[in-house]
Amino acid sequence: MKRREEEMDRIRESVAGCAACALAQSRTFAVPGEGSLTPKFVLVGEAPGKDEDACGRPFVGRCGKVLRTALEACQVDPDDVFICNAVKCRPSRPDNPMKDRPPEIGEMRPCSGFLRRQLLCLAGDGSGWARRTVPVLAVGRTALRWFVEFAAPETGAATCFPRTESGWKLLSVTSLVEASAGGAPNVFRMEGDDGTPVRFEVYPIWHPGYVLNGGGGRVTRGVFAGTMRTIVGRMLAEGPLAERPLAGA
Repeated sequence: MKRREEEMDRIRESVAGCAACALAQSRTFAVPGEGSLTPKFVLVGEAPGKDEDACGRPFVGRCGKVLRTALEACQVDPDDVFICNAVKCRPSRPDNPMKDRPPEIGEMRPCSGFLRRQLLCLAGDGSGWARRTVPVLAVGRTALRWFVEFAAPETGAATCFPRTESGWKLLSVTSLVEASAGGAPNVFRMEGDDGTPVRFEVYPIWHPGYVLNGGGGRVTRGVFAGTMRTIVGRMLAEGPLAERPLAGA
């Protein structure tokens, strides 16, 4: 646990000092993430919004309220989850800096190493680098895209990222969520520092901002919370992260 705490402290310091893209110039605070270092699962969002940028904490604004309420409805204490984002600084609209926007791939790329380090750190078994199968709740399209771009989809896994000649195709978020609720996570691999492969079972859910903006006429807060309960129930069916079997064992 001490090694994990020390690594997370190093990541937070690196995030706070990062100036690798233009988002650093307009941020108030970088938002590295927070939560349990022995989490039931890892929650990965897209990027901080205006409220998160103001205080340096993830999911504290309107979207955060929807998300945290849904977690509580699942009988999951947010303190038992590690919550972070694919991008650590707030992207704002150039025509209206008061409005948030999804991050672009050019903003995700320089940030990708931070999330990779966090995921592998949280997957550690205490004696070496990541060896466990890690459940991840991916909140929104950008969080899903991070895994498609920066991790390796497992061939033959129950995945909603079909292979095409040009690479892995990202389908609609709704189709991905429906597959997750049906028990078909998207499985990705990364290698730990010691070369050990680590499996990540990625379960997508709609971004709360989509719900607040009407959810395409289909996804109400009730639908969001109910689907979250189904997905989280499946994620935790094999027990907390700390009790998961070692990958490949």
